[in-house]
This record gives sequence, structure tokens and C-alpha cells, in this order.
Amino acid sequence: AAYVPPVGRYAPPGAKRGTGTSLAERMRKEREGSTTGATKLFPKAFLASTGKKLPVGMAPANDGKSKNVLRKERQKVAKEKKEQEEAEEKQRQEEEEKARLESAANDPTKKAKKLNKILKQISELKKKDPASLNEDQKIKIATEAELLQNLAELNIS
Repeated sequence: AAYVPPVGRYAPPGAKRGTGTSLAERMRKEREGSTTGATKLFPKAFLASTGKKLPVGMAPANDGKSKNVLRKERQKVAKEKKEQEEAEEKQRQEEEEKARLESAANDPTKKAKKLNKILKQISELKKKDPASLNEDQKIKIATEAELLQNLAELNIS
């Protein structure tokens, strides 16, 4: 089963279709205006919209702007849109945080828990040696009376 070359002369794929005209030949005929053997490559709707014929493969002009300028404009618009969305998201998060803090501030049970937690921390600090405490810890111990008063007001109401 040795290799047997095909019989006959070589014919390129374009010539095997039966038309006998390559794409280059059809384009040349269209450009010259004699379209007897070739068909138009431009659809009529395209020619009507642009108003002028362009070479094959050439895109219609975009107001005289280059591809790079158009790309930069799209990037700029996308960046502005992204910044606007980020600003809206940040504002929405701030409003949610504000609403959450207001609801927590108005809830007496949450305030009481917070005050009890601080009072517990103060009692732990009192058990330590006063010389080993830093300034913040000393200030916290000094606010004990005020915290007890606030807790008493919460329990009354």
C-alpha cells in the first residue's frame, strides 16, 4: 500500500467549485464595473445608509474619529458610570449604617447590654494593680458612676 499520487494536474480549491473565478477576480470585476460574472459584495441597504462606496474590508468613517479616540471615549464613559455607581453604593451603605446606629441607639435593651459590658470591664480593671493601668483604663474606671446612673435611667423607663 504505497502512496499513489492523484491523477491529473493540480487544481486549487477555488477552481474546483465550477465557477472558475476567484474572490480576487470577482472583486476586480466589481471595481471595474463589469459585474457580468460577479455579484455585488456590498448589500444595497449598506450603500443606501452610507451614501458612498468603500473598498472591501474598509469600515465606514465614524465622524472622522480614529478607533483609538472612540475607544478612549468609551473607556471614559465607562469610568464615569463606574464612579457614579460606586458613589451611589457608598451613599446607600452610609444611610444603612446611620439607620442601624439610630435603631441601636433607640433600643434600651441594647443600651443596657452595652453598659453592663462596660461595667464588667471596669470591675475587671479594679481587680488589677492601679499602678499597672494605663491612662485609658483609669479614665474608664472614673466613668463608672456616670455609667451606673445611665443604667438606672434605662431601667426606670
